[in-house]
This record gives sequence, C-alpha cells and structure tokens, in this order.
Amino acid sequence: RSATSAVEMPKKHTTPSAEAHEHVHSARRSANQRNHAISFMNFWLLSHGGLTVCDFLRAAAVAYDGLMALQRTVHGIQVELFSLGRGSVWWAGSCSDWDRVAGDDGDRPLEVLHREAFMSQRISTTISVDLGFAEGTQVEFLGHGLEHTLDCVRQSLPRCLGPKLRITIDSVRNVSSAAPSVLRTLQEAQPRILGIEGLAVDELKTWAVCLPAFATTRVLVHAWSDSGTSNGSAVFRQLFRTLPPHVQAIDFQNLACPLCELPVDKLPRTCTAFGTIVLQRDVNGSSARGSMSFSDFIARFPAFPSHVRIVRASLGTEGRWDHSAHAIARAFRDKFPGLSVLQLELALRPSAAIIDVPFVDLARVLVDAGIRVEITDIRCRAIQYEFLRAALDHSGAMVHQIHECSTSALP
Repeated sequence: RSATSAVEMPKKHTTPSAEAHEHVHSARRSANQRNHAISFMNFWLLSHGGLTVCDFLRAAAVAYDGLMALQRTVHGIQVELFSLGRGSVWWAGSCSDWDRVAGDDGDRPLEVLHREAFMSQRISTTISVDLGFAEGTQVEFLGHGLEHTLDCVRQSLPRCLGPKLRITIDSVRNVSSAAPSVLRTLQEAQPRILGIEGLAVDELKTWAVCLPAFATTRVLVHAWSDSGTSNGSAVFRQLFRTLPPHVQAIDFQNLACPLCELPVDKLPRTCTAFGTIVLQRDVNGSSARGSMSFSDFIARFPAFPSHVRIVRASLGTEGRWDHSAHAIARAFRDKFPGLSVLQLELALRPSAAIIDVPFVDLARVLVDAGIRVEITDIRCRAIQYEFLRAALDHSGAMVHQIHECSTSALP
C-alpha cells in the first residue's frame, strides 16, 4: 500500500456529555416545533371557528398533542350554579328560566346541566358551563369558603381541562340559605347574577343587610318569598334601600305579595330591566302565584320610570283575553314609557286554542312600534308548538330555542 493510504485519519472524539447535550438540543427543537404547530393550529381554529368543546375533548382523549391544544386554547370557564330540588308539581308554575326540578339520574351533589349545550359550544379562550347543586347541600357546598367551592366545581369538570383552568362564578341561583358562612362565600365570589328564594321575613332582613356588599352583581332575582311577606310594600321598600350598588336588573318571581305594591319611586336609576309580570297564568287549574288579570294590571299596576327599558312578562290563558293586541301593547307602553325590549314567556292550557290568545298579534304590534320582542319560552301542546313558534317568528319576534346560546337583552 502507498504511504498515504496507510495513514489512518484520526476519529472525531465525542464525549458522553457532548452527546447528551446534543440530545437535549434535539429534544428542545422537537418540542419547539410541536409547540409552534399547536399554536398555529389553535390560531387557525379560533380564526375559522366551527370546532366545538366536544371536538377538542375527543382530541384530548386520543393524543397528547390534542390535550395540549385543549389546555393552550381554553384558559378559563364561566360557571352558572343552580340549586336543584327533586321533582314536584309545586314548581310547575315557575318561570322557565328558574325551573329547578332535577333529573332522576343520580344524587350527586354537583353535576353538569345541559350537557349537549356545553359540548356543542364553540371552542374559545373562555367557555361556560351550567352546574346544578343539590338544594340540601347549600351549606356544605357554599359554607366553607370560596376555595372549597371552586375545588368542588373543578372536580365536576372534565379533568383534561387541566389544573390551571381559571374558574369564574358568573351566577348563583336559587340560594335559600341565609347562613353567615354561605353569605361570606357569595360575597367573596361576587357573582354577576344572584338569585335568592324561599326566605322567611327574618332571613330577608339578613340578606338586605349584606346585599350592598355585592359590588359586581348586576342582576338580582328574588323568588318564592315566604307566605309571611303579605305586606309587600314594606318588603319591597326594605330591599330597594339595600340593593347591590350597581344592579341593572331585578326579577321578582312567584312572590306571595302582589307587584302592584312596588314603590317604583325607590327603584335605583342604574336599574334598566325589570320582571316578572305574571298575567292570567294558571297552574294545574289554579291561579299561578303572583298572577293577576289584565284588567287589574291596567287598573293597579304602577307606571315605571323611563330608565327601565327591558321588561319580562309571563302570559297565560287563565280567563279570557278580552282586550285587543293594540290595547295590550298600549298598556305595556303606558306602564313602561321607556320600553325597548319585551321578553315574553307564553303558556297555553291544554284546552286553549291559538286563536283564543292575542300573543302573535301582540308581538307584531310591538315590533311595528320599534320594540324588540323576545320569546323566551313557549308552553303548550306539542301539536301547537311549531305552529305558534313559526307564527311568532314571522311576526318579527326573536324566538329563543331551548338552551339556545343567542345573547338576550337582559344585562
């Protein structure tokens, strides 16, 4: 062999530490590429829309990258807490937004409500969920501080959302406990919507004292007052003196005292929405709690200040509607001079026919007058529902579907 061919070229010396260093750099490059791909995918998905929470949960269940995409996309969740009671016809007459009859699929203290609506909502940085908690566990659930409540909420959500998920209590409805520990938790949570119900007179005083501390509460719902609150004027005056400082909407439902005794001059100027006016509603053949005839509404119901623009009413078929649609619309506009949105819950007893009620014509007259009409619920026979829904939609009213995610005018 030649001298040059006999010379062996020196081998490149690589230390173990150098190999490990190169391996780390390679892993980092792969991770950065994966993170870049996930970030790009998240940006594309959020820009183009179309994918739902269900799609991301499925992706998280089958692949690590899908799990990372979910946790990098969803940063927070808004929670609506709702007290649930077991089935009873006693609740059959309450307004649909606040019906609280639980299902029979278990006695878990906390469960996701409206699962299909939760899964079908479009993916976003902040999603929402409705959670029901058992009526008998209010002190246990809400009486141990906000951290305990948030921990219970986190345990009821899909684990793949991650431990860093930001949880916000947007609303708490149908709280019937006036225990000091419960009140402290609610004050710490500062929900946007606060609903209280079924309180005795002495408990109302306790609530009235603490309500001014709810600085971020915008909607106050008071339902199912104790039968001892027959002196409505005194109760309303006490509540109006101690409302949350920035309340924008007040909703009274199923009260033992008539709304005719409302001291409307004490209503704060920040309040732009009011409900629920119950007219000619019946439950199982008897008058619904707080219901009045339309003639009494015209004669006795007070006229509200013009800053109340959004009104919620529940109309039924107890008794005959002797007034025309134009007369009903004029009465609402006289009682609420600033009316711009009327939210209606409609209920027809089984024996009633659609031609017996002026609901469709009322919606048309109000829409023609420039007032937005929202149909939040329709209760009637199945054979009537689709026809009535289509007629209301044709009249120009906005008909909400069950668990529809369209934004309501209510603050």
